[in-house]
Amino acid sequence: MHDIRFTAIAGINESGELSWLETNRVTWWITDRGAGQVVVVGTPCVGFEAAVTVTEEQIVLDRSKMQVAAIFCEPPRSDYDRWVHRFTELPLNYSWDEETLTISNKRGSLTMTPDSSST
Repeated sequence: MHDIRFTAIAGINESGELSWLETNRVTWWITDRGAGQVVVVGTPCVGFEAAVTVTEEQIVLDRSKMQVAAIFCEPPRSDYDRWVHRFTELPLNYSWDEETLTISNKRGSLTMTPDSSST
């Protein structure tokens, strides 16, 4: 899971399926940066980077060590970005079976597969 670039292929929130993922990409990449690890998240609008801690069961973003690009996006893409930000505010449980990475918490889930360029 480390240094593999993923793209979300499915997701859910409190209301149901995130059908917008078909045309609005969310990408995910955990890599080393300095003395620690960061997650680089691409959202439909622009994305963000944050320090991250990965245990055997959870991924936790350190929002005090977060870098967010500041650009304006029209709805609905801005709504999609807002959902990704809210979703990652809470610790994420995960499962990784070498083919699919699923991250989830009480706000929803994202199911991702490795990008073909990173496998």
